[in-house]
Amino acid sequence: MEIVTHVIVTRGVNKPYVDIPEGVTHIRDEVFLNMALIEHVVLPSTLIKIGKAAFSGCTKLLSVNFSRCTELEEIGAAAFSGCTNLRHVHLGNCGKLRTLWYAVFKDCEKLVLHVPRTITRYREDCFTGVQCVAMPFFDPAGRGARHVLLPMAARSQMVSRLLDWCTCFYTGEYDKYASVFDAIGQLDVLWVESLRRQSQIRQHLAWAPEIILEESETKNRVVELWARVEPYDICSESDTISLFHCVSDIVDEGTRLVDMPSYQSQPEETKLFKAILDSFEVREYFPADVGMPMANLRL
Repeated sequence: MEIVTHVIVTRGVNKPYVDIPEGVTHIRDEVFLNMALIEHVVLPSTLIKIGKAAFSGCTKLLSVNFSRCTELEEIGAAAFSGCTNLRHVHLGNCGKLRTLWYAVFKDCEKLVLHVPRTITRYREDCFTGVQCVAMPFFDPAGRGARHVLLPMAARSQMVSRLLDWCTCFYTGEYDKYASVFDAIGQLDVLWVESLRRQSQIRQHLAWAPEIILEESETKNRVVELWARVEPYDICSESDTISLFHCVSDIVDEGTRLVDMPSYQSQPEETKLFKAILDSFEVREYFPADVGMPMANLRL
């Protein structure tokens, strides 16, 4: 990574973990554009601006850590557009951020995004295609997310056409859901990482004590995060879909793992996540149960 004048990132690096160093204030336009290896990005407390399309098209990107970005004032247009695996973005600490620019998270189809009350302007397509967005109020300029969480007060302000393009959830404790959304994002990231790691281990049969320990710690972290999410799960107005169920791939990916014929023949260490599925009360069905789903989730 080349840093000019100690504050401006002008060229990115294509590696799984990118930690932008403290002192950087600006990330220029397109510096990480279409980099295929990036999975996690940590941003510094000194950051003021992220340029246009800075991380656009990073299809393996799972998480971007904004927790230190108290000075961040702008995320440029299309900065994270097309990051189809991005799951974890929490903007709650970005107290100086006021606007979500054009297409900034467009087509981040698995993203669970928490928007703080400081953001009051939403530009066109800023989260079109996003899985779920928690917004402090409704602004039709930002329309496009599949599921939207709103404060209870927004219910009376809603226009009828809103229901045509999304599923709405309402809560009287909007700020409390900041940590819930953060937990859901972390759950998805941890789950995907572990499934990928277990898949690689299965192929190479290279289990080692340190890997088993890492998987055990991951399992405990997932269970801990689940405990934070479950008490605050809510249903849509129709009571037919729950917030957690509609925004998380955890159950589907997990049942896909344990249904693999090779899974049951592996050493006991490879079955760590079966315990997680049990803690979610996911019930697997026998092949005789024709027509039954692979799993049910009680929420």
